[in-house]
Amino acid sequence: RFEDGSSAYMHKTPTGAGNRRTFTLSWWFKRGNIVADGLTFFYTPGSGDHALKVGFDSSQRLYIYDYSDSFELLLKTNRAFNDVGAFYHVVITIDTTQGTEANRAKMYVNGTQESSFETATYPDQNYDCEWSGTNYHNVGKDNSGAYFDGYLAEVVYIDGTAYGPENFGEYDGNNIWRPKDPSGLTFGNNGFYLDFAD
Repeated sequence: RFEDGSSAYMHKTPTGAGNRRTFTLSWWFKRGNIVADGLTFFYTPGSGDHALKVGFDSSQRLYIYDYSDSFELLLKTNRAFNDVGAFYHVVITIDTTQGTEANRAKMYVNGTQESSFETATYPDQNYDCEWSGTNYHNVGKDNSGAYFDGYLAEVVYIDGTAYGPENFGEYDGNNIWRPKDPSGLTFGNNGFYLDFAD
């Protein structure tokens, strides 16, 4: 449970860089407060004002951006996520080695790929994102105090592989998208799996 009024967040600083061209982020969340200034799931800075961030904007639209003097990567959904009663599952796969630009960044919600974006800017081929570098990596906070408020579960970072949502969730007999155990996946050098069991 992350409560924004308590400034709750987690962070890790890798001892060495991972794969900055290919990685996967997967997490389940349930919203708490709906705040006007958005919130943060993942954030890491680069040099100067460079950064990668995943969060909601002030209109509660989900986005990922990688900024390096300009937005090298920016996917922002058209739809808003205002439901505080349901868990959502999000998977973001990055593979900038792909020849087709739309394959270099993908976003999935509850097992289905998002295709309706308010903004869709894809990185150049073989672009090195800020994520997987050697600066601190935050879960639940950016550099300006946009904290996440709500519940997080099954938070996974895969370093070096672009996995689809079927590796993290599956439909049960009632056609409800449920988590599945990701522990058998290849996490790479800096990857992690936060099951929050303890």
